[in-house]
Amino acid sequence: MGSYVVGVTVRVPRWLLPGETLMGDSFNFSEGGKGTNQAVAAARHGASVRLLAAIGDDVFGRTALALMDREGLSKELLRVLPGEQTGCGIVTVVDGENQIALYAGANLGLGPEDVRAAETVIAGSGIVLAQLEVPMACVVEAFRLGRRHGCLNILNPAPAQPLPTELFPLIDVLTPNGTEARLLLGLPPDDPSPPEVLATRLRDLGVARVVMTLGEDGALRMDERGARRIPSACVNAVDPTGAGDTFNGVLAAGLADGLPLDDAIHRATRAGAYATQCFGTIAAIPTAEQLHNFLKEHP
Repeated sequence: MGSYVVGVTVRVPRWLLPGETLMGDSFNFSEGGKGTNQAVAAARHGASVRLLAAIGDDVFGRTALALMDREGLSKELLRVLPGEQTGCGIVTVVDGENQIALYAGANLGLGPEDVRAAETVIAGSGIVLAQLEVPMACVVEAFRLGRRHGCLNILNPAPAQPLPTELFPLIDVLTPNGTEARLLLGLPPDDPSPPEVLATRLRDLGVARVVMTLGEDGALRMDERGARRIPSACVNAVDPTGAGDTFNGVLAAGLADGLPLDDAIHRATRAGAYATQCFGTIAAIPTAEQLHNFLKEHP
């Protein structure tokens, strides 16, 4: 369950000043949104995916329908909201780092009643994967139903925002990056606490497992057995925009396929590293064959 957003990405030589116009050297128009990106990543790696999302009845909404057809995603749970605009993100990239301005649009039209209407689909699923670009009440309802029907609930807490206390015990796997972990704990983004401490504090809130993404340093897994670091691959990163979503989708697909958590994290870190080598989001998500070849080069 999650968002559909079109993205407009421009690479510029430095960050803009207020009121400034700066010429870029690369432009990309892409489809995505965290929910859609993760759904596509999971589908490309063998998962059977149904995406619960909302789009507008505009030109960008029509691109969503075409994308789902191309990627083999079911449109069974897709809501088209008359009179609403489809979500849009404006991305600037400087030296492999990015800044994103997001307009949620139709994504905010998704409601808990839409989640309840999808209960039969949830009951027949193994994993519920969600992010925070849709209303929080939808996430709570999806995980409540996921827990009722024995699903594995995975939350990628992005964009970072406070979570209701009732949600933490419903999360089986929480996948923040370092900044998101700090914000979830009410800490400043530059808090010096090491990842192991942050993950321990998140588990103390009721989360079963924490899988923290650490960029070029890979990922940290924290559960009842303690902490373990899984290194990433060394690559020439040009655009990190889709790396986290690729990680989450491939992680979910691996777990759905029965991989042990460490093995699923290993594959997901490699997939995320692969994605940073390409400009854009969905275009950067590796296929199963591309990841297979990448794993040979970066075991």
